[in-house]
Amino acid sequence: MTAIMILLLILKLWLAVGLVFGLVFVLAGLARVQDSARGSGPGLSLGLGLRLILLPGCAIFWPWLGWLWLRRRRTPVECTYHRCAVEAMD
Repeated sequence: MTAIMILLLILKLWLAVGLVFGLVFVLAGLARVQDSARGSGPGLSLGLGLRLILLPGCAIFWPWLGWLWLRRRRTPVECTYHRCAVEAMD
């Protein structure tokens, strides 16, 4: 087995795992990691078009996205003077 064949096998495995992860992630995990993606589609919490656009990137970057998903990282909320004042009134 040559080095190129080994690299191609690794690439195939990476993309196969990434495709499975990507499908699960865009269906279940995207809204947990990225709060701003919640209201992007009519009638659904996430639009079908957005899911299809993000699927290839999720398939490629699956280790990083899996790590974020496991940590349940949320987008930080900016605490400006006005936002903090409104939150203090509640």
